[in-house]
Amino acid sequence: CADADALLVPGVEVIIQGLVKLPDFNGLTGIVQSLDAATGRHDVLLDGPQGQCAWRWVKVKGENCRLKIPPPPPTAPTLSPDMGGARVLAAR
Repeated sequence: CADADALLVPGVEVIIQGLVKLPDFNGLTGIVQSLDAATGRHDVLLDGPQGQCAWRWVKVKGENCRLKIPPPPPTAPTLSPDMGGARVLAAR
């Protein structure tokens, strides 16, 4: 899980998942703002106010954050638009 935590840098958009104590937050999206080293949790700014208290900020363990749009692998091929996506141009 340390590899996944390394991707949770400020500015990354995440989906919250797997929360047991506050399941209403599961499925919500937000932007990682920082890592609270004292608690080992990431400060996430939610996309909008949530719940009766209109929460905007949550502290979430890395294991409960999933990247909203995972980055492509470094060796992902790119496709040529002139061949209907059938010809591989080059690997990244």
